Amino acid sequence: MKYVEVKVSMMLATLMVLVTTIWRNMNMIRNITGYFEVAIRVGSWLLSS
Repeated sequence: MKYVEVKVSMMLATLMVLVTTIWRNMNMIRNITGYFEVAIRVGSWLLSS
């Protein structure tokens, strides 16, 4: 195997790990984004009033 092939396979492996961890934490991420949406709505409502 050449150096480039090793590099590409390493990149693919890290991508797979990232995807799996994101998939596992998807519910947690959704909750966090939900909180952010609520905070943004409340903030904009406070600013507009």
